[in-house]
Amino acid sequence: MVHEQVLVSPKTVADNALGLIMNYVQLHLKSQVQAKHHFHWTAPLPGLLKLNVDGAMFGELCKSGVGCILRDDKGKVLMAALKAESEVEEPEAVELIVVLRGLQLCVSMGISRIQVESDCLLVVEALEHNNMAGSLLGLLYQDIKSISSCFVECSFVYVPREGNRAAHGLAIC
Repeated sequence: MVHEQVLVSPKTVADNALGLIMNYVQLHLKSQVQAKHHFHWTAPLPGLLKLNVDGAMFGELCKSGVGCILRDDKGKVLMAALKAESEVEEPEAVELIVVLRGLQLCVSMGISRIQVESDCLLVVEALEHNNMAGSLLGLLYQDIKSISSCFVECSFVYVPREGNRAAHGLAIC
């Protein structure tokens, strides 16, 4: 092989490629470990409850799973739920379904102040900015916005997957 007008042996090229791959793998593993230590569940402000939600798709089973966990400002679990749903075509849809199901449960419990955390940035941004009314999933967004008006306070917050492990664990059960 010729690189910058210098003849390089195939062994040298292979060794360099393997070295780059090993460096990438080590860096990738290190960043995953650092992320797990950096991102973790954090308690809401006093008087506010936090609902972590997550959805999972199981195409081979033609099912989706939704999981949610409600905790107070001390981290005490007040409610945890998981439910099998029918298969959906898009990950965004299952994330919307779990937000809706979680809020429905919280309304039935008489909760008035809630913060909903999801690891789906697209859903959180759409709910916070009210910009999905005309989308294919607009009816789900409208249902969520309607039920969220039942709360004195209801906000939607993005959290990386590492900070949403409990809800994710429920969704994949």
